[in-house]
Parts: sequence; structure tokens; C-alpha cells
Amino acid sequence: MQAHRTDGDGWTLDNIPLQDVDLARVRDREDLFYLVAAASFIEIAAELYTANLVQTFADDAEVRGWLEAHWQVEEVRHGRALRAYVNHVWPDFDWPRAYAAF
Repeated sequence: MQAHRTDGDGWTLDNIPLQDVDLARVRDREDLFYLVAAASFIEIAAELYTANLVQTFADDAEVRGWLEAHWQVEEVRHGRALRAYVNHVWPDFDWPRAYAAF
């Protein structure tokens, strides 16, 4: 699994112990699948809604800077982590195709 470093706060996808997930307990949980897959789509789309927030806070350089340098980076990283979980637990799910439709 590829590490995705961001602004130096320490965690990467490699730090997530996906091998410890009890697949027997979660693989058949349709509610969990939809929840985690949808959350991964939303979090990875943070670049889009950060752009909207930056426009909203156009007059506040401090807020704009924080949104772009920290918040967006962290939200996208959350999305990548959730996607990794989905891919691990439900490997037959075509995440890229579903995300494209999203």
C-alpha cells in the first residue's frame, strides 16, 4: 500500500492495520459498506468543496490558507483511508467506477 504523506503530522495509509479487520464480521454488513463507501467519496471530494469554501472566505487570508494547507489535505487523506478500507473489505467493488458515477 502506498503511503500518502501530507503536512508532516505523522500518519499514512501504511499506519492503518487493515490486516487486523475481522472480515467475517464486516464483509456482509451492507449498511457498513454503503456508509464507508459514501464517506470515502465525500472525503476525497474535499478539493471541490474546499474551493467553494475558499471563495466564501475570500476576504480572510488566514482561513483560506488553513483550508488549503491543512483541512483539505486531511479530508482527502481521510477519503483515501476509507477507500483503502472499502478495497480491503469488499475487493470486488469497483471503487473508481462508482466514484466516477458519484
